[in-house]
Amino acid sequence: MADAIDVPRSDDSPLQGWGPEPLGALEMRLWGPQARLVFLLGAAAAMLLVMLGAREPWTLEARWADICWRMIHSGDYVHPNHGGVTYYDKPLLSYWLMVVTAHFVGLSVWALRLPSVLAGLLALWCTFDVGCRLIGRRTAFLAGWMLVTTHFFVFWARTAAADMLNLAGIMAAMAWYVRRRDTPGFRTAAVFFLIVAVTCLFKGLVAAAVSVLAIAPHLLRDGCWRRYRWWPALLAMLPAALVYFIPFWASTQFGSATAADATASAGLYQVYRENVLRYFAPFDHTGPIYTYVLYGPVYMLPWTLVLAPALWTLPRRWRSAPDGVRWLAWSTLIIFLFFTLSGSRRSYYVLPLVPFGTLLMAEWLTGVMARQPRRSRQLAMAVAAAYGLLFVAANVAVGLYYSGGGAASFGRDLRARATAIRPWSSWKIISLDARDKLVLYVDPAHPIEMVGAPGGNPDTPAAGDILAAWPAVAQHHPDTILITREHYAARLASHLDGYRQVHTPPSWGPRLLRQSNADDAVALIPVSP
Repeated sequence: MADAIDVPRSDDSPLQGWGPEPLGALEMRLWGPQARLVFLLGAAAAMLLVMLGAREPWTLEARWADICWRMIHSGDYVHPNHGGVTYYDKPLLSYWLMVVTAHFVGLSVWALRLPSVLAGLLALWCTFDVGCRLIGRRTAFLAGWMLVTTHFFVFWARTAAADMLNLAGIMAAMAWYVRRRDTPGFRTAAVFFLIVAVTCLFKGLVAAAVSVLAIAPHLLRDGCWRRYRWWPALLAMLPAALVYFIPFWASTQFGSATAADATASAGLYQVYRENVLRYFAPFDHTGPIYTYVLYGPVYMLPWTLVLAPALWTLPRRWRSAPDGVRWLAWSTLIIFLFFTLSGSRRSYYVLPLVPFGTLLMAEWLTGVMARQPRRSRQLAMAVAAAYGLLFVAANVAVGLYYSGGGAASFGRDLRARATAIRPWSSWKIISLDARDKLVLYVDPAHPIEMVGAPGGNPDTPAAGDILAAWPAVAQHHPDTILITREHYAARLASHLDGYRQVHTPPSWGPRLLRQSNADDAVALIPVSP
């Protein structure tokens, strides 16, 4: 196996094209002799960083914003709290990375998303490294460019969540194992398990399962696992286990006694609930068994048209394919079956399969270009066009959509009007079931009292129930700003005579599409004693 993987293939020669015709200038720079990893990573960084904070937080991102904001203001970094309730559905490490970033640049949408961007770059580098070592340099570069132009890879790398962090950890574990596959021992196993343990602290134990399944085809082939002695391998797990349990131990030792007691029993139970129970006896997210048959191709867009022939021709090419290709094919199939057999299925769970599928598609395209050299130029143009179109869609179009209004404009207007009455620092702010993302726009450093929806239901129709749940509206404190949603303000209109209202101006996109503003923020600033 080592010969098939480690000896450069003919398509790796720096002096040849993929056929009798030389490579064109664009192909030379994308995957030919002039291709450089720094150029690929630079193009990826531009794709992921430009206008990173333009898009307002998207659903689950508001949850991360709320939890990180509460950690910073409470000083309790070991008990995640969402909406006033202990929230241990995800481990602590993703929150910590965002909090650390916020420490240097301030809490903002940009700070929350930066860890995912860095994880996306790491995942790209690891995919390239795996492709180089298992298939060849040109295939690795082609796979890298395909990954950087894959819509959902870019989307999740620009989203504040744990999913891209999870993918990066899985690919890092895979890359380390591929590098060290011929030198088994304590160090190889210890670093592999450490990478897996850290990754499990982002999203959960799924990282351990996928990482082991990814290397299983190599371990099982020709009895490679026999080269690992069991006792050193078991000892290598101990540092990883220690790293994994440190956050859970910390949650029992620090913070308030009540929170520590609750987390001591709830933290590890949530690991069991979210990973084991959800897999075998799902309590939500129960998509149909064909979920990933549908969403696998969707997550490969715009390269989905390449996926079908790459997989269809694989059996015919199986005997002549390098061992690295067969390894990746088995890994892809095993991981796909692992996700499919789970009782809990959601579209984005399939994200870890994207780098594996991209490498297989790139390997097939490499063969096509070797047989039909003129298609190399067409492929290069397709990659350049895909990059340009995705850059416009992910950066320029999104920036335009949220320009001219939205939560950022609301925050600026609120501070300007409130400061005209009294100094900003003297105001007290109460959020009456306003959206979580507003903490990033009003003033992340300003303390805000959070009050939930009446009866826990944002759709409570009776104004009387709202007044009973929110006495601050009727009490009318002269130094207290109330922030709520438009549909609440409409119900409370008769009680707002003493307030100046600051509404969220619609941004360009919602204004063009005439979207409802019922959930937009409205601030109530008292203007009379």
